[in-house]
Amino acid sequence: MQEQLAANRQGGQRTPTIKAQSLLAGKVFDEHSEPPVASNACKSKVRYRYYVARERESADTATDRIRIPARELEAAVVGRLTDALDDPLSLLTLLGADLDRSTIEGARAQARELAKRLRSRDRELVRDILESATVSTEGIALTVDANKLREALSVPRSEHNETQFTLDCRVRLKRTGMAMRLVDPGGRGAHDEVDRSLVELLAQARKWWDRLSDGETTIAALAREQGINDSWISRVVRLAFLSPEIVDRVIAGTQPTALNGTALTTANLLPGSWNEQARLLGLT
Repeated sequence: MQEQLAANRQGGQRTPTIKAQSLLAGKVFDEHSEPPVASNACKSKVRYRYYVARERESADTATDRIRIPARELEAAVVGRLTDALDDPLSLLTLLGADLDRSTIEGARAQARELAKRLRSRDRELVRDILESATVSTEGIALTVDANKLREALSVPRSEHNETQFTLDCRVRLKRTGMAMRLVDPGGRGAHDEVDRSLVELLAQARKWWDRLSDGETTIAALAREQGINDSWISRVVRLAFLSPEIVDRVIAGTQPTALNGTALTTANLLPGSWNEQARLLGLT
């Protein structure tokens, strides 16, 4: 059963590297200044991309390999760069530009266009202005090529200008199952992403409960039909009684990262009270 859960969470690795398709390949580094490897896993014909850090050995043992979902990391990096462009006055200050009216107005127009390109995942622009993204358990530090950004904003530069500056992302790494997730200070996913396996699990719970409540079958018979044990059927069926708020947040991908299929099916008891469910699952 544990093997089934592990497969349900992540799938198996199929292709060792996918550098050509990874927006940040060669730009990401861990806190030890080593580059993670771009890789992917497939589950039910859906491909999931990751940035996988190399294992490191301590005096006692090797540490777990860190695997970060590529979409989350890329969204966090692009989002932070876009936020900077959405505040052109602060950005010009970081660039050491003269804050005269013509410079500000010109940079504002250019920044608006650059932000639009970033939101559409303009690979060339991202890789042009981003020197590196250093990922640690405390957050992500982006090193930006100041001269490239000045050029893109049509801002004059001088020999006294800094060639780079740093932007910090207020997210941190949190282990969830076999992968690391990027979460904000409140514990929610830094960038909303629907947990498809959890949505499927909730749908399965509803289907099984409908059959059981109609008297069409029993838990024992359903377990024999599905080729699994009745304990697993019971744990999944409980999810049919989750509060509408929790279900809505799962469907929207806005639930806390710790709220996943494993957490819901391994809990000793899921309260019937929707308020108690929210408290137990960390939603209040």
